[in-house]
Amino acid sequence: MFRRVVPILLVIIWIFVIFSFSSQQGNVSQSRSQEITKYVSENYNEIVEGIDKCMLHYLIRKTAHVTLYFILCILVINALFHGGFRGKGLFVRAFMICFFYASMDEIHQRFISDRSGELTDVFIDGIGIVLAMALALIVEKAYNVIKKRY
Repeated sequence: MFRRVVPILLVIIWIFVIFSFSSQQGNVSQSRSQEITKYVSENYNEIVEGIDKCMLHYLIRKTAHVTLYFILCILVINALFHGGFRGKGLFVRAFMICFFYASMDEIHQRFISDRSGELTDVFIDGIGIVLAMALALIVEKAYNVIKKRY
């Protein structure tokens, strides 16, 4: 039972993390991502040299979307796996859960001051979801190959 509860709790905690970021007013969210942009441009200048600050800020914000939903999808896949799901059913359910939450999160942002819910952000979240699913498939295939050999 403990092996099933902990993965679900991790998903719930991560959903609250995403929810807390989405609940920040627009000016707070912008300010935090601008701080990260400033840090990156000052400390990694050789990597981001030639990138416009506005573009760098945009890339950092969208990378955050991908990262948050990548982690969510990995946690959901893990919870479903420990719940007994395997194969295609596991991945279809994980995709539906994560994509649904991404959609609801953008709707939630429409009610926050200086924020907007954007359909494009749902698709950017989807990139993180698909990357997580690809990684999980690679790990699953590698596990099956190792399992057959030993």
